Amino acid sequence: MMKLWSLPILAAFAFASASAFAQSAPAKSKPPASSAKSSAKGVVNIVCNPSCDDVVIGNRSFGPSPVVRAELPAGAYDVKLKRKSQADTRKRLVVTAGQAASFNFALTTQAPPPKAPPADMAARIAARRRAMDGWLNVQCDPGCDDVVVDGKRSLGRKHTNVPLPPGDHVITGKRKGAPDMTIKVRVLDGQTTAVRLTMGAPSPAQVDIAATRATIEKKLAAGTATKDDVRLLRAICHQQNDKACVARMDARLRPAPSRSR
Repeated sequence: MMKLWSLPILAAFAFASASAFAQSAPAKSKPPASSAKSSAKGVVNIVCNPSCDDVVIGNRSFGPSPVVRAELPAGAYDVKLKRKSQADTRKRLVVTAGQAASFNFALTTQAPPPKAPPADMAARIAARRRAMDGWLNVQCDPGCDDVVVDGKRSLGRKHTNVPLPPGDHVITGKRKGAPDMTIKVRVLDGQTTAVRLTMGAPSPAQVDIAATRATIEKKLAAGTATKDDVRLLRAICHQQNDKACVARMDARLRPAPSRSR
């Protein structure tokens, strides 16, 4: 039978053995702390309608649309959509870490600024609004060597169907050996004005049509008018669009019917 005094010795021995085992056993290592993850990113796809010439997200250009799978750190971004001939369009988007997001931005098309009208546009409009030209026929008796319009335009011997702007014009007939014959005529738009110049007879520098007509009509009333007077009066009446007067002068110029015996 074990003696009682040995119990304390055994207990001390057991405690010492347990302490030695605990010190000799390797300590379990703690798991390493996870390293800080790099900044999380998301993916965006951007389509412009109509297409953009450049897509700028933040301060980074991604070129023309569409932008496909652009990786960006998570966060909110200002987007600038550029298109020629119109102002930039600004949008805002949010990138979520680990997620893909698609954006379809509709751009409001803007008409380009109007071009400045051509410098000669006013002249073109004025030309279109200008009244249509009239025509002038000049008959000289005997023939003229030259007919001058308004003192500066020479017609030579070709003075029929001459286009002239509407209004009053001064016509001067010239013939060698005879004084110049000058008459004032009025050309109407779209109409033909005919005048007859009797060359060789003295005339003032300018003939007053109304006074000339009155003089010839007095001669007709007195029975002293010549055929040249009648022809000149007919031309004046034609110019003044007096059809009744023209008809009367035509009747005077027609040859009298021959009497049968």
